Amino acid sequence: MAPTACGLDVQQGEMVAGLGYLLPTLCIIKSQLLELLDRPAPLSLTICQSLVRALLDGVNSRFGTVFDDTKVQLASAVHRKFKLDWVEKQVKKSLLLEQRKRTVATEHRRKEMQQDCPTAFARE
Repeated sequence: MAPTACGLDVQQGEMVAGLGYLLPTLCIIKSQLLELLDRPAPLSLTICQSLVRALLDGVNSRFGTVFDDTKVQLASAVHRKFKLDWVEKQVKKSLLLEQRKRTVATEHRRKEMQQDCPTAFARE
């Protein structure tokens, strides 16, 4: 229960709550719960194993679509605390970097166009 309780504390915090915290926190919760299930025999869970599986299933069913949402991924990727440290696979890291570059370039072009013709759409 400790991984879930700590993750909930982070998400409910007043000072650090934000979209950039969501995916890293969920990834940490999932990895810590999986570690509980993968413990060797003397330390393995016997009674609470179904609880840990239910928590994992709950995270996956509730937040499954969030893991694939590009905006949420970019919010976590540009967060100064997390960057891409929460991403496990190198392929996914490179895809997020490319997406971030495209998003920044698109925003830069949009702002340049607004600066080039600020009065083009103004009524006289």
